[in-house]
Amino acid sequence: MMVFGGGGWWWRGFGGFGEATTTVETYKVGTLTVDMFDPNSKNLIWRGVASDTLSGNPDKNTKKLDGEVHKMFQCFPPDSR
Repeated sequence: MMVFGGGGWWWRGFGGFGEATTTVETYKVGTLTVDMFDPNSKNLIWRGVASDTLSGNPDKNTKKLDGEVHKMFQCFPPDSR
C-alpha cells in the first residue's frame, strides 16, 4: 500500500505471502514504483520506477502515467541469464 506521508510517498508494508514485512522508503511526489516478487522465494525479481511532475489536469496526468507505465514494462520480464 502506498501512503502519502510528510515528505512524499512511502511504502507502508507488503503482505499476501502469509507473512508481512514493513519497510519505509521516501520517494519524490510523482513517483510510481512497481515491485515484482517471486511467489515461491518471496525475493524481489524486478523493480520498475517512473517519475514525473504532475499537473492540475487529471486527463494530462493519466496520459503521462499511461506512457510512463508502458515504458517501464518494456523492461519486463527481466532477462533470465
